[in-house]
Amino acid sequence: MSGQALVCSRPLTGTGRTGNTHTTGPQGAAGPPGPTGAPGTGIQLAGYVETGPQTLPGDSAFHAAWSMTFTAGTNQLFIMTGNIGSFNAGCAVDQQVTIDGIPDPTVFNGGLLTFSPGEHTIAYEFRADCPVDVAPQQGVLIPFSKP
Repeated sequence: MSGQALVCSRPLTGTGRTGNTHTTGPQGAAGPPGPTGAPGTGIQLAGYVETGPQTLPGDSAFHAAWSMTFTAGTNQLFIMTGNIGSFNAGCAVDQQVTIDGIPDPTVFNGGLLTFSPGEHTIAYEFRADCPVDVAPQQGVLIPFSKP
């Protein structure tokens, strides 16, 4: 039968034995540690303040609920954020933010703050004719470098 294929028209059947089942082996040892990554460049806060609850006097003068001192570098922008401003009073209350002792109404408008290089103080103040109960406050001043 040279050059011819052998064809079988009957299906093959059989009853072979099933192989043995085994449990999974133990896990191998851990590989070597990977290379150390580059040092992180997380955000470094320019300032942070945290207060407990307090009552400011109601004598028609401004009183600081908190203040923070920080140093601004050249070509920096800042964002002030946090849990700031919650209070309760039985009369009208005026609020202000001061920069180096001077009221700055632009801070309440949000956005980016800029300062000349050097040390500065930012404060959050209340004024009322009655005592002002100020809730705990937390504020952060986040610096960014301009390109």
